[in-house]
Amino acid sequence: MQGIIEEYWSGVTRRLQIEINVLNSLVEHNGEKGRANEISLAQLLTSLLPSSLGVGTGIIFDRTGQRSAQTDIILFDEAKQPQLLAQTSQLLFPVETAVMAIEVKTTVDSEAINDFKSKKVKLNALQDSRSNTAPPMFVLFGFSVKGATASIVEAIANLPKAERPDLTCIISPGLVGSATSASPYVPELVPLHKTDPDTKEKLSKQWEELPPRIPGGPQVEMSRVIDQVVYPATALQAYGRKHLLGDPARALLLFCELLLADLAGRGITDETWLANYLPSTTKETQVFDY
Repeated sequence: MQGIIEEYWSGVTRRLQIEINVLNSLVEHNGEKGRANEISLAQLLTSLLPSSLGVGTGIIFDRTGQRSAQTDIILFDEAKQPQLLAQTSQLLFPVETAVMAIEVKTTVDSEAINDFKSKKVKLNALQDSRSNTAPPMFVLFGFSVKGATASIVEAIANLPKAERPDLTCIISPGLVGSATSASPYVPELVPLHKTDPDTKEKLSKQWEELPPRIPGGPQVEMSRVIDQVVYPATALQAYGRKHLLGDPARALLLFCELLLADLAGRGITDETWLANYLPSTTKETQVFDY
């Protein structure tokens, strides 16, 4: 059966997806849709992170005058952020106070990846006045994928190290990856587990999938509804016929666990307790074959 943490997170993800769908149906302008999605994610992070970290948006700069691109979400050290730079809605963050930058994409496609990598290069060029200090992590967070998921994964995996995301999460179909947890770095699918019909326990490395598509047969829906929850399906190859169901809630949970673990690993926050509450099956993922 689901643990308390995972069961709770399923509800959080469902609420987030519903909120995004409603906002996107009400807002016509793409820029406004994107900002609404950023706000939803920022609210989630604010409730997740310790009070010592602030969640803002704006530009990161250094002592030489170099600056990042406009950044959707910035995690910063609340105690170190000079209040003289917080007098307008457009916040400015010295690189010494910035902990993490998050690029939020409503849809992730090749254009979004190219945009991300150019911003990553600008962020990495900032000069921190402290010695031996790594630049802020740069995260790619998307709500959906456009095109073949395996092709998008390949495009991200093939980016040079200086241009690739330090952490990736795409809610639908459910992708997650961390540059610190895999070598070479490749985002992986977070599939929906099969469960034992009697105990309801998750079956390790056994995934729910759609029935095989019949050539010339009727069009098959690329998702399945289980207990009123929609689980998107994706192929592990760009033109694969086998489609696994993704688990967006578990992908978001693993993203948060990886984010907290990185912050703790760099001494920015205390050691995360979340990993201790996640059974081994919760952390299982599936690699793509491209």
